Amino acid sequence: MEEKRNFVTPESLRFTDYRKVNPQTVKILFLNMSALKFSAATPDYEPLGGSESCVAYLAQQLATNGHDVTLVARLPDGFSGETLGIKHHPHSAIKNPGFFAAEKFDVIVTCNAPIAAPFLREASPSSRIFLWDHVTPEQPSMRELGNAEILNALDGIIYVSEWQKQQTEKHFGFSKTGFVIGNGLTPTFENLFSSPQEILKAKQLRAAYTTTPFRGLAILLEAVKGLDIELDVFSSMRVYQMDDAEYQPLYAAAKSNPRVHYHGSVTQKELAQKLKSASLLTYPSIFEETFCISALEAMACGMKVIATDTGALKTTTMGYADLMPMEKNLVSFTANYRTLIEQNIAAFRASPEAWAARMYEQSIAVNRSCNWRVRAQEWEKLFAQR
Repeated sequence: MEEKRNFVTPESLRFTDYRKVNPQTVKILFLNMSALKFSAATPDYEPLGGSESCVAYLAQQLATNGHDVTLVARLPDGFSGETLGIKHHPHSAIKNPGFFAAEKFDVIVTCNAPIAAPFLREASPSSRIFLWDHVTPEQPSMRELGNAEILNALDGIIYVSEWQKQQTEKHFGFSKTGFVIGNGLTPTFENLFSSPQEILKAKQLRAAYTTTPFRGLAILLEAVKGLDIELDVFSSMRVYQMDDAEYQPLYAAAKSNPRVHYHGSVTQKELAQKLKSASLLTYPSIFEETFCISALEAMACGMKVIATDTGALKTTTMGYADLMPMEKNLVSFTANYRTLIEQNIAAFRASPEAWAARMYEQSIAVNRSCNWRVRAQEWEKLFAQR
């Protein structure tokens, strides 16, 4: 029997106010040392990298929940002050000797930058200091975790998946206090469909690729040649505010196929609307995902995820995806991935009602367990531990 649910628009769901049920205020600093320019509002109007977007969404929800939240980051040109209930400061603020003494933060979260931990420990000795780690241990920014001084300055590490936690601990050979809190669903992707019938009506035989070009786009463009399916490519380095010159030949190859439609990077609001008609996320990942927000968004959009069984993708996709091993032989890998796409095209055509019912079940699971309201409550539980 179909579950009866009352759906509301994503706008009215965003950042539900939990202050009545969570009156204890925590004073929190998010420190993001990356070169990307952003504020907590940036993901609402332009493409932005996954780590920075997560910082923005979590900061918004925690502020809405009644906490005192500050973001220190490389801010957009001309931006200053407070927005969305979050105080914003440029990187230079932490060089002010009086900044930490005046603020008296309960918790400081350094994002992908363990190197900042000793400085933070000295500048704010009463604060609990956590590393929020979004990347694999081989990334240059994580090398400092091999330094005992840096590791000892941290009260704990928050990982985005159990796979990432295990890989990091194995790589560095430590058992530092660690917590796993997954990333959240981009708010504009919440509750896009209210029934299997609505999914069935909206979906066309279209595939999409929605991540950066170096993670498998070249494989995909070869795999879809001659297939009876339209492919929308939402991909560029714009999310990292970087130049795209290196990937122009790849984009040209995409545009040379009349059934491939290259869009570049778009805002999350636009992407959610574009994906409502797509039925497949085709992501032959050659990248070890520590979580994969793109897969989460696709699942919420009622799309079948077709990817590789790399990194944390199995956990993120919760048993709903078709995952295959990543192969070193690119010819074999491409052929096998093409076969997987063909099988999913056949399944979409053979039993559309059953397909839509499964995709609706998937979207409900994601909306229930992976929104930022749920994630913020997990962070609040962590903050409450002593």
